[in-house]
Amino acid sequence: MGNNFMRWQKIACSLGVALRPGMVRSMWIGVGLLSVIIARSSSFAFPLSDRVREADDDYLGRQDLANVAHGLDLLRADVAQDPKDYEAWWRISKFIYYQAWHAASSDKMKLLDSGVDAAKKAVALRPDRVEGHYWLGANYDLTAEVRGYWRGLWYVESIRREMEAVTRLDPDYEQAGGLRTLARIDFRAPFFLGGDKRRSIRLLKECLDRYPENSRAMLYLSDSDMALGFRDDARNTLEQILNLCPDPQYWPELIENQEEARARMAKYFPE
Repeated sequence: MGNNFMRWQKIACSLGVALRPGMVRSMWIGVGLLSVIIARSSSFAFPLSDRVREADDDYLGRQDLANVAHGLDLLRADVAQDPKDYEAWWRISKFIYYQAWHAASSDKMKLLDSGVDAAKKAVALRPDRVEGHYWLGANYDLTAEVRGYWRGLWYVESIRREMEAVTRLDPDYEQAGGLRTLARIDFRAPFFLGGDKRRSIRLLKECLDRYPENSRAMLYLSDSDMALGFRDDARNTLEQILNLCPDPQYWPELIENQEEARARMAKYFPE
């Protein structure tokens, strides 16, 4: 699948649409159909209810939060009918995480509490599957950020536990998302909780060896490099983010990460 996405990215670049979100959205109308087909075929081993399938379609348009809310309504209706539907529970946690990421500060914690609860239900149903562990760890991770540095330290071990489970079960899930999150914990945590900024760089480079255009891993790498004084490396990485072409699976995240990269460039490397 990754090679297919890379080919689409090269096509996008050749058309000059990489840094033009309006045109990217137009491109997505066609490319997104391919993504849906791929996603549907990959879930063949795990039959999905009609509501879950429709919610997946909503998530493709997640840049409009109304689509995320509609998908959540479908997923909640699904688990109300079948409380043991693992496929719905982990998606509820994923959708809520996206909502919380974009919510006002006053709303984030309530959302994240429900995201954690949904992911715990998924893990209880299928501890051998990666998705529940990943979204539980992701909701913990965002909770730690929202609560601030010192209160967020309470979540370090929980995040590590879930993301280590992710790397055991499927190290490629969410483009090495487990490893990427572990690297971020190494960046944020103090040494007495196992934090290690040099290790965070090593882990992020490992992620990028496998997924060289993952903009979130690149953004994290720039932070780690800046923290250790590697300013030239950080600047080069930020410039690379701004020149990335859209991946049809993650283009909403790329647009946001490019905005963050511009903000870091303006802060650390003003003209």
